[in-house]
Amino acid sequence: MVKKLQLIVVLVLCLSFGLFAQVVVVNEQFESGAGNWDGWIDTGSATVTASVDATGKLSGTNSYLLDITNGSADTYRIQRNTNCPLLAGQQYTVSFLAVADKPTASINVLFEIDADPWTKRLNETALVDTVAKLFTYVASISQNVANNELKLHFGGTGNNNTKIWVDSVVVTYIPDPTLVTKWGATSAGNHYPILNDSSTADGAAAMGSGAPPTAWSTISGQFNQLLEATTDEAVVVSGKFEYVGGGGGDTYTPLRYALTYVDSIELKYQYTDSAMWVATADSAKNKNKHSGYGFHPRTGSGVMSNGAGGSGTVWTINRGTWTSTWSNNGGPIAAVNQTPRNSKLVAGVYDWAISVKKISDTENEIRWYFVETTSKYSFAGSAIDTAANTKFNSVSFGVNTGDYTQVNLMQVKAELGDPITVPGPIWEAYFLDMWGLTGAGKAWPILNDTSTYVGDGYIGGENPIPGWATIRGGFGQDVSIPSDKAIVVTGEMEFVGGGCGDTYTPLRYALTYVDSMELKYQLTDSAAWVSTADSAKNSDRHYGWGYHPRTGAGTMSNGNGGSGTVWTINRGTWNSTWGNNGLPIAAVKQAPRNAEIIEGVYEWAISVQ
Repeated sequence: MVKKLQLIVVLVLCLSFGLFAQVVVVNEQFESGAGNWDGWIDTGSATVTASVDATGKLSGTNSYLLDITNGSADTYRIQRNTNCPLLAGQQYTVSFLAVADKPTASINVLFEIDADPWTKRLNETALVDTVAKLFTYVASISQNVANNELKLHFGGTGNNNTKIWVDSVVVTYIPDPTLVTKWGATSAGNHYPILNDSSTADGAAAMGSGAPPTAWSTISGQFNQLLEATTDEAVVVSGKFEYVGGGGGDTYTPLRYALTYVDSIELKYQYTDSAMWVATADSAKNKNKHSGYGFHPRTGSGVMSNGAGGSGTVWTINRGTWTSTWSNNGGPIAAVNQTPRNSKLVAGVYDWAISVKKISDTENEIRWYFVETTSKYSFAGSAIDTAANTKFNSVSFGVNTGDYTQVNLMQVKAELGDPITVPGPIWEAYFLDMWGLTGAGKAWPILNDTSTYVGDGYIGGENPIPGWATIRGGFGQDVSIPSDKAIVVTGEMEFVGGGCGDTYTPLRYALTYVDSMELKYQLTDSAAWVSTADSAKNSDRHYGWGYHPRTGAGTMSNGNGGSGTVWTINRGTWNSTWGNNGLPIAAVKQAPRNAEIIEGVYEWAISVQ
């Protein structure tokens, strides 16, 4: 009866994947003994007897029995393994029957190579109890692995004094149905010829001419089936992208890609350099209308993608042109810059992925990443959008500017599953290059010009100063405090021509967050930070910490809440002790006692963890 169940499962798999024929690579019923199963047992810490049991416990007469007295501390200390080479572009199914004499047994099921570093391509745990069950696991394989083994690990203290039987261990594969195989250029641009031919691997595509592009070149892959995001499963599309011969430099959006739904479209001339998606819609107004999400990573110091609705790096597309920011009928929903700051899209391979999950009746969560494999560039994040688009059937890539000569796509697949995990930013220390006066005081002009070194900021003028003179260096990105590291800001400060004597707080400086600010007239004597907030009450509102060093016998900084040398700033004015909406948190005096701030150079640093 159990054998029939297994055969039915195999039949259903064949029907589900259409014309794909299964190839059987492992089929162990143990009717002729242990077959090719062997493996390492740590006899120093584990005690087990492995044998063929002829009591008809599972399927047929024989099954394989592990009689475990001591499972040791780790699952891998009792192994039963068999050779199982893997082929790229195939989807493997592992199934077996198992039962135990106790309700809390387990088996670790792996595809793992037979030597260090023991790379795993399947790693699942079967929870086995006293009722016989068929366990099935699926793994998509992206590269050939000649030294792979199917491994069943029976160790661990949870299996102490337990008998576990296994039988009907079967491994099959079919061409991976999640790989995208139908590729062609789109009406948004076909400057580059398509390089796919009949020998191109499933999930792969390429376009190029041996020279940099001079116009939009696009390629689109359509999925094997329509995928719909639900509250249970996300639509997940992933793969690798390669720039050949060069990168994007500081150009304006050299790459745009999109996950969309488009109907009434047909692939013509597949596997030729003229492969093209052609609209079959009944009218021009219905042709090539995409719905979904567009991703426009920024490169270098290039301008962020902009158009109808503003600027952004992730855009909605609502029955519009997927490459356009003007005719996509959508708008930006995220403005996430790349990391490290101003890093460039360079020649090389990038891992990328997109997931869209419906998180309520009205909202989608979109996650994405596009990360160079040696950590030179990362564009990653998440956003929430209305749940207008939940069905998807294509992923498209368009290139326009840069010095690359070819674009390759590899291992592109589309499936339903868990949302992707967004990697954290790639951090690289840098010098500040955005300097301007602030609204807190402009008594001295800024002295930076085009010859000023990056990292330097200068202000100067008459003495005594007729009022507050301020300068601000912008980070050019929001920097969040990580859980395992500190934000560290360092530099040098120089007083030229004199010092501060015994005056009252001649210097105040701060580390803050402030939004809705724009630097105007950079590298001129009028360079200044200007608020773009929607009202005066929201302008120049800072959050962070202010530092007010005492000089000589001067009075300590004081104001709302008392006196101190370090102050919190809570949506307030960064250089004020009355309008900072904060309080003093430290009253640390200078050393030596009553030392004065004098002419000269000072090293300074702030860290927040």
